[in-house]
Amino acid sequence: MGALIEQLCVLYIFIIVGFYLGKKRPDASKNSGIISYVLVNVFFPAKIFLNFSTNFTVDYVKNNYVSVFIGIGLLLLMLALGVGVAKLLGRTPYEKKVYVYSTAISNYAYLGYVLVGEALGSAAMNNLMSFCIPISIYCNTVGIAMLMDKKINFKNLFQPVTVSMLIGILWGLLKL
Repeated sequence: MGALIEQLCVLYIFIIVGFYLGKKRPDASKNSGIISYVLVNVFFPAKIFLNFSTNFTVDYVKNNYVSVFIGIGLLLLMLALGVGVAKLLGRTPYEKKVYVYSTAISNYAYLGYVLVGEALGSAAMNNLMSFCIPISIYCNTVGIAMLMDKKINFKNLFQPVTVSMLIGILWGLLKL
């Protein structure tokens, strides 16, 4: 019974936060949906920060640095595959960008992190997040700039996900 009440409390907190943000930023609820806005800019970065700040230690990096390099290799492979798919299926330049982005980045994190974290625990989620560091950086910087037809610049690095990742990594490494 206690778990049910806890889940209901979390649900009501989400509803209240969504209602508040909908009143504060009505343009967000009209354009992209308030739930998406809150997920991308609040809850997902908070989950990333929490994971890296508690699990990403010097010992962890010494034992698991290879997963980041494997993530880079997989990202490059998926980008190459995405370019091939875009050439075959894409008709317009924008459509080709969408194919490259969606082939390389197919909602890798939003649902995957939650499922792995709940099913296998925070250590497994940390392994997954560490593996996805290169993918996260690409997705939230180059990928977003590409889809929005913006130039890629240093400002694009300062997205909520990348900032929370960097702060969480530093927090964990420095044992703050």
